Amino acid sequence: CTHSCKAIELDWFMPHQGIKRITSPTPDFIFMSDVVYDPTLHKPLLNTLESLFATFDPKLVLLAHRYRNPHDAHFFNELCDIYTVYSSGDEKTSQMLHDSLNEDNFLQSPQSQRGGEGENKFVLSENEIPPDIVLMRILKKKKK
Repeated sequence: CTHSCKAIELDWFMPHQGIKRITSPTPDFIFMSDVVYDPTLHKPLLNTLESLFATFDPKLVLLAHRYRNPHDAHFFNELCDIYTVYSSGDEKTSQMLHDSLNEDNFLQSPQSQRGGEGENKFVLSENEIPPDIVLMRILKKKKK
């Protein structure tokens, strides 16, 4: 079993250029951390997410965030208008975040062991998330 992990820089003002460089294999997981810090970059980040979702069908999109700026709320309001977002920082959706990660076998309890034989997947342990970090799962909204 071989694991492949690649980090690719995406210019949020020209996401299609970077996306064209992603060949094979297509990404299963997209991780973002500390990307919501400058309000002038909110729209380009949303456009980049839109391009990623339109081009690929990632199994898991996670955003880790530490609230520092009052402008952050504007970004997350827009994000929630476009996508379904389950957040560990929101009472209403924190259980949905846990359940959705658990249903898709991305979450493990502290008692379970990492990666059984033949498994090739990302697994997140609940006790690995610092308390001041909000973890969000971003999903395409289901069409009505």
